[in-house]
Amino acid sequence: MIISTIRTQFRSDTAGMIWTILLFWVAQYALLTVQMGFMAPGQDRFFLLPRACVTMIGIGLSFVIASLLRHVRHLRPRWQIVVAIVAAAVACSLHAAGNFAVFDLFMRAKNRESADLASYFMAIIQWFWSYAALSGLLLVLSFSIQASDRERRIAQLRHEADTAQVRALRYQLNPHFMFNTLNSLAALIGRHDVAVAETMVENLADFLRASLSLDPQDEIPLAQEIELQSLYLDIEAVRFADRLRVTVDVSDEAFRALVPSMILQPLIENVIKFAVTRSTCPVLLVIAARVGDGRLHLSVRNSAGAGVSRPPRGTGVGLGNVRDRLVARFGDAAHFSAERRRAGGFAVHISIPYLKAV
Repeated sequence: MIISTIRTQFRSDTAGMIWTILLFWVAQYALLTVQMGFMAPGQDRFFLLPRACVTMIGIGLSFVIASLLRHVRHLRPRWQIVVAIVAAAVACSLHAAGNFAVFDLFMRAKNRESADLASYFMAIIQWFWSYAALSGLLLVLSFSIQASDRERRIAQLRHEADTAQVRALRYQLNPHFMFNTLNSLAALIGRHDVAVAETMVENLADFLRASLSLDPQDEIPLAQEIELQSLYLDIEAVRFADRLRVTVDVSDEAFRALVPSMILQPLIENVIKFAVTRSTCPVLLVIAARVGDGRLHLSVRNSAGAGVSRPPRGTGVGLGNVRDRLVARFGDAAHFSAERRRAGGFAVHISIPYLKAV
C-alpha cells in the first residue's frame, strides 16, 4: 500500500511539472506570435514553424531543469534556489544559441542581417527572465511537493505510532488472570472435578481465540464485546461461584453501538482483582449502557464487598490503558471518568460518539 501511494504521488508530481512546463511554453509561443503579428503584419506566418521549433527546444531545456530540481530536493532551500538560478542562466544561453541556429536554418539571409554578438547577449538577457520565471514556478512546485511529502510522512508516522500504542495497550493480557486460571484448573483436576475443569478449559480456549483474533484497531458491536467478556466472566465464575454476581443492563440500541474491541476487559479485571478476590460476600458487577444525545454512555460498576473497606492502591495501568485507547480513537470526543461510589465499590463511566454497527 505504501509503494502504491508513493507511485501515485510520483505520477501526480510529474504530471504537475509537465503541465506547468507545457502551459508556460504554449503561453510563450502564443505571446510571441501575437507580438510578431503586430510588428510584421502579413509576414508572421513565416515565423510560426521556426518559432515552434525553438519552443520545442525550450520545452526540452525546461524538462532538464525540472529533473535537476527534483534531484536536489535533499539540499537546503537556499541551495536549491542557487541551482535554479544557475540552471536558468545556462538554459537561456543554450536557448539563445538554439534560437539563432533554427532561424538560420529556415531564413538564413534575414537572420544574419541582424545577427551579431550584441543581439546574442540581448537574447540571452531576454530569455533569462523567461527561464528564471519558469525555474521559479518549478521551484515553488518542488517546495510544495516537499511540504506535502513531509506532512504525509508525519501523518504516516503518527498513524504508525498510534497503531503501535493501541496494539501495546490492547495486548496487555493480565498474567495474573492466566496464572490464577491455570491454578484453578490444577485444583479442579486434583479434586477430580473433570466436568467443571473441561468447561473451564473450553471457556478459556474460546476467550483466547476470540480475543487474540481481534485486531486492536477493530471496532465491534457492544453486543459482541459483552459476549466476549461473558466468556471471561464464566472462567472467573468457576473460581468465585459464591462471590461473583453479574448484571447486564444494556438497551437494544446500545447493543448495536460500535466500541473498540476488548475495551471492557481491563475494567472487569479490576473488579475481579480489587473487589471479588478480597471480599467474603457476593459482589455485584453491573455493565450498563444507554444511548442519548448521539452518544453511547457506558458504565462498569461494582458493589462494595465485605472485608474490603477501601480499594487497594494499584498502578492504574488498566484504567490508563482504557483512557488512552479511547483518546487515540475518538480524541476530545471521548469522556472517561472513574470514581468511588458513596455506597461503596467503584464505578467507571465512558461516553463516546454513537456509531451504529451495520
